[in-house]
Amino acid sequence: MRDKPELVSKSRHKRGGAFNAGFTIAAGLGVYANAHARHVSHVTAVDVSEKMLEFAKINAAEANVDNVTFRATSIESFEAADGSYDAVLMLSLLHLLENPRAALDKAHRLLKPGGLLITSTACLGDSMRWFGMIAPVGAALGLIPKVQFLFVEELRSEIADRGFASLEEFNQGDNRTYFQIARKLA
Repeated sequence: MRDKPELVSKSRHKRGGAFNAGFTIAAGLGVYANAHARHVSHVTAVDVSEKMLEFAKINAAEANVDNVTFRATSIESFEAADGSYDAVLMLSLLHLLENPRAALDKAHRLLKPGGLLITSTACLGDSMRWFGMIAPVGAALGLIPKVQFLFVEELRSEIADRGFASLEEFNQGDNRTYFQIARKLA
C-alpha cells in the first residue's frame, strides 16, 4: 500500500526536479502539507474549517515546519496568480465538492506548465452504488456530507480533458480510492 505523504517526494522525480511551491487543498489537520513541506520551498494549505487549521498549525509547530501558510478558505474562493504552483494536492476531496470539474479547472490554472496534480478520490460510483440511494437522505438530515458518486473512468477522462497527462494511477486498499499523479501540459 502506498502512503500519501510519499507522493510528492516520488512525484518530484517524475517531474525531473525539486518543487518551489506546493498547494494543498482540504488541508484538514495539516498532515500532508506538513509532511510534504520538506520537499518544497513553501506550501500554501487551505481548508474551509478554521478549527481544523488551528490543529494544523499546532501540528506544524510540533514538527518544526515553518514553510507552510494555512488559510481558511474554499477552493472556489481561493485566488492566486496563474501558474503559481509546482504541485497541487487534492487528497480525499473531489467527491465532496459540489463541482469537482471546477476544482480541476482551478488546479490547472494554478499550476505551472509541467506542474503536477496529485489526487486521491473516493470513486463510490464504481463500488458503492447502493450507497447512492441512501446518501442523499443522510446528507439532507445532516448526518453525512453531500457526496458525488464519481467513477474512475469518468474522473480519468475529466482530468485528461483539462490538459493533464497521467504519469501514474492506482487504486488503494478496497479499490474505492483512486489515485492519480498527472502533469499539466503546456
